[in-house]
Amino acid sequence: MKNSAISSFLGVATAAALVSVFPSGTEAQATAASAARSVYVRPSDAEIKRRLTKIQYSVTQRDDTEMPFRNAYNDNKAAGIYVDIVSGEPLFSSLDKYDSGTGWPSFTRPL
Repeated sequence: MKNSAISSFLGVATAAALVSVFPSGTEAQATAASAARSVYVRPSDAEIKRRLTKIQYSVTQRDDTEMPFRNAYNDNKAAGIYVDIVSGEPLFSSLDKYDSGTGWPSFTRPL
């Protein structure tokens, strides 16, 4: 996938979705690591355009950035794994999320 990690850092609320609420700690990291070993395929451009909103498409496919502080995951505290909204590839764990003050979710490391 084109720049999936970069797009996800710059516009994670648009480029990612939070899924798979899981217990905290080692079990969560093991679940994320297991998911990361799967193969993820990028859908066709037509399918991506059909599934995503205009801003989601722009951030994930055109390297745009959404507005800071105005996104679904800026203040989200739910436990889970952030996945690429296009391919479903796991990107970040909520266990590694921190408040950077930038207006976008920030993570200490990718999965």
